[in-house]
Amino acid sequence: MKTRYDTRATGYRFHEGDKVWLWNPTRRNRLSPKLQSPWDDPYTVLNRLNHVVRIRKSLKTKHKVVHYDRRLLQCGLRARTPLYRIPLTHDHRRLRLQWANQHRDWRADWQHVVFSDESRFNLWYHDGRIRVRRYAGERHLPECIIERHSGRTPGVMVWGTIAYHRRSQLLRIVGNLNSNRYIREVLQPEAVPFLQSLPGAVFQQDNARPHTARIVKSFFAAQQVQLLPWPACSPDMSPIEHVWDVIGRRLARDPRPVASAGLLGGRVWKRVLKFLL
Repeated sequence: MKTRYDTRATGYRFHEGDKVWLWNPTRRNRLSPKLQSPWDDPYTVLNRLNHVVRIRKSLKTKHKVVHYDRRLLQCGLRARTPLYRIPLTHDHRRLRLQWANQHRDWRADWQHVVFSDESRFNLWYHDGRIRVRRYAGERHLPECIIERHSGRTPGVMVWGTIAYHRRSQLLRIVGNLNSNRYIREVLQPEAVPFLQSLPGAVFQQDNARPHTARIVKSFFAAQQVQLLPWPACSPDMSPIEHVWDVIGRRLARDPRPVASAGLLGGRVWKRVLKFLL
């Protein structure tokens, strides 16, 4: 009689990096084919990023793909969306932790910090958040299709700041932003007057090249602008990034199409007002 396995005994063992070790059950005879285990070795090492089909090919067995998928689900290994992040070096992590330790005791000081950033919003959103409800065989129906350009999607670049119960005007940036344009179109007309209206304001910006150029540093020194030191590769540590994310989500849910970048800029501004007020 063919030897089968009791899959109810299979379980998650431990993991190391991108590898997951599964413990397979001992052999048992006269079990239902539904309890058959697709793995024959006592231990099975799986790569977290491997697809079920690739796992089946690597093990060189004749079991169906659904058996592997069912087995992984029973072990709690469900296919989920990965968390995307910026690649960080050891120095990046060290500086981020050092910055967090230096500012963890801040209380009222955060009320004086003005967080600034640029963000780009596209005319059409295809970031994986849009889903379509359809039956099998309806994939090519016009109402189930989302059009997408193969090149760069037209959009609008904006700059803004947020503070404790305050916000600046939303500036639209056309073209590439260099250090001279950053001073002439952003800092002089909007950022500096906004900071001067807040006593004891501390200005935060990321370490993009237009922000850290020598001419920009000289401008801040001449205007007596106090800067908040910021670790490199740390956009997730700024609360304004969450504002952009919420605005992007709301724009993605908007059923009305946007015909031009100018209209999109106005729509982004309305979302900022609704979110911050």
